[in-house]
Amino acid sequence: MFSDKAVYECDDGYIPRDLFPDSTVKTCDMYGNWSGISFSCGPVDCGNPNVPSNGSIVTFNGTIYLDQVAYECDTGFNLTGSRVLTCQQTGNWTEPEPVCEPVDCGDLPDPGNGLVVYDSKSTLYGDMVYYECVDSFDLVGDSVRVCNADGIWNRSEPSCLLPDCGNLTDPSNGFVNTSSGTTLKNTATYSCIEGYLLEGVDSRLCLSTGSWESSEPSCKVKGLYVHCIYFIFIGVAAFHYKVRRTINVSKSSCFFIFLSDCGVPITPLNGTIVTPYGTTFGRVAIMSCLDGFVANSSVYRECLSTGLWSEPGPSCLEVVISMSNTYVHLHNYVYYNNLFYCK
Repeated sequence: MFSDKAVYECDDGYIPRDLFPDSTVKTCDMYGNWSGISFSCGPVDCGNPNVPSNGSIVTFNGTIYLDQVAYECDTGFNLTGSRVLTCQQTGNWTEPEPVCEPVDCGDLPDPGNGLVVYDSKSTLYGDMVYYECVDSFDLVGDSVRVCNADGIWNRSEPSCLLPDCGNLTDPSNGFVNTSSGTTLKNTATYSCIEGYLLEGVDSRLCLSTGSWESSEPSCKVKGLYVHCIYFIFIGVAAFHYKVRRTINVSKSSCFFIFLSDCGVPITPLNGTIVTPYGTTFGRVAIMSCLDGFVANSSVYRECLSTGLWSEPGPSCLEVVISMSNTYVHLHNYVYYNNLFYCK
């Protein structure tokens, strides 16, 4: 009817396209027509969304009402806030806007007898740390670690250990004892089985270089150590030994002799033979005859370097004794008032 009014409004998410104040109201005039400017609605537009630092937009289908935008962060950054924003009827994007923050791997504990050094004094993605050990300790493992994008430090934690010189093998005919350990400043001791002498050092120390000091000793068969007698001829040396005893002298001035063994000598008929000092090179066998018998040559036989006893050896001859006022010389013995006859 005449003078009636009509008021227009837009649906949710839409706004009038004409911004004049009376554009939403129309009046019926005397001619039966609605007066005023034609009315239309358009969608709300939220405008282009912000792009966070160290991030990007991965889905974007527009900026009008109910359109959405999705975000993601660069490698090594975590998204804080909403990953998806929607254009509201108010013309604003939903809150909060996302923020891309760097991944933090956190502090690392110092290894035993060592420490962690931070390259950039932070523990964020891409930062590096270095490991150091205190004096006398060696770093075993990786010395550098990097903060990964997943928030975990790469590689494994290293260790700081004392230098280890490693196990030693027993010398031939001997033993090595490392019961105190094989690390820095520990000592290995050497010994030989019975019948052998240690040649070289009797102990070795584990050094900071991770190696044992000195050279490995050896076990040599016990034998005669002999005097070294130097003649006037330069560089010529001779060996001098004494029967029935071992002469021990320093290894710096003497040579070690491996002894030949002559074995047990044959016992003469009507006699006995003994080897009180053994049957090896330089030793002497002593023969004696039974009562009523006498040796016809030297009663001493020497073991030669060839492994044979010197001389064929004496025989024991039976003697006949008769009284007489004479002197008899037999094998350097003087007999008075006795006369010896050999059968």
